Amino acid sequence: MMSQKKNAGFTLIELLVVIAIIALLISLLLPALGQWRQTGRTLVCQTNMKNQGVATHSYAADYRDKLYSFSWRADLTNITTFADLQSPGSDNEAAVFQAADIIRRRTGEDASTLAVGALTGGGGEGGTGWIPHILYTHLVLQDYVSSRLPEKAVVCPEDANRLRWQNVGEYTQGAFLPLQPPINVRRWPYSSSYQVVPASFSPDVGSNNDDDATVGPAPDGTYFAYRVPGRVNFMGKRLLTDVRFTAQKVQLFDSVARHDGKRRFYYAVPQSRQPLMAYDQSVQTRRTRDTNLGTDPNASPTAPPIPSTIPQASLDARPWDLADLQSSVGIQLYKHYQFTRGGLKGVDFPGVFNRPYPQPGSTEISPPY
Repeated sequence: MMSQKKNAGFTLIELLVVIAIIALLISLLLPALGQWRQTGRTLVCQTNMKNQGVATHSYAADYRDKLYSFSWRADLTNITTFADLQSPGSDNEAAVFQAADIIRRRTGEDASTLAVGALTGGGGEGGTGWIPHILYTHLVLQDYVSSRLPEKAVVCPEDANRLRWQNVGEYTQGAFLPLQPPINVRRWPYSSSYQVVPASFSPDVGSNNDDDATVGPAPDGTYFAYRVPGRVNFMGKRLLTDVRFTAQKVQLFDSVARHDGKRRFYYAVPQSRQPLMAYDQSVQTRRTRDTNLGTDPNASPTAPPIPSTIPQASLDARPWDLADLQSSVGIQLYKHYQFTRGGLKGVDFPGVFNRPYPQPGSTEISPPY
């Protein structure tokens, strides 16, 4: 008798087992894939910072050891073809004019479409009352590295809003509102995620007297404002040789820690962790609590670190920061490496001067960046 041949194939139970195994493998791989993507974005961010570090030293080699910063000042005759960018009244206004000059030349827009007023807008950011050195200092490297505007390499890959703003046409139509600045403030598509420390373009120390004051923290705790004195001939003069400890002093950082989990913090929150670039071109990921507390450069050399908080009202003024910084409101914060004690002559890490002190009062008014 011939044996009957069995039908080939899977039973329902075998098929379900295979599906369950595949689902299990996917569930194990997805977190790893997410972690790899996060690691990749962090590496891109570090590379972006590293490139500016390389440009720092190349620029200094060609410009008599000068740290890259806006070089126009109120006491200098500025060479520009734009009539409305002549005769600034202060060093900060001169920097605004220089930023406008670079953006116009690099984008092809002239004074009729990109006037100084179009960069600054109205209301709280009217006139030239903003400080371009914080998020726009990379503009002075345009003529040096021949990059384009807007430039993705100056934006953290996790800074989704700023990357969207680089579509200038949609930005000027308000396509990203409310997660964008007002459409009459045209400077933002050309901004960077990364900030240079104020000591890179202003003196290490000063006093509360405008005659010799330097750029310092906003006295009211507003996270996007600085105290900028009205004196002239003091900004844009810092040299690379002014940095005493290049491997221990932060040059470039992001005001938002974007690479450490789903919750993002203002950089000054102690548990914030992000890449920091030092003046020796090294980029390392560090926690804020492991760096020195910082101080007000216009206070006395022996003054204690001054804590502040982010007021809810200042955060409400910039709704595109709400999702990132809402959990940072109301926390007592120090400025850490943004305002290092001793400026370029001081150190940020290792953080051995971390004992907190009480805060004195202050009522000064500061411009935004």
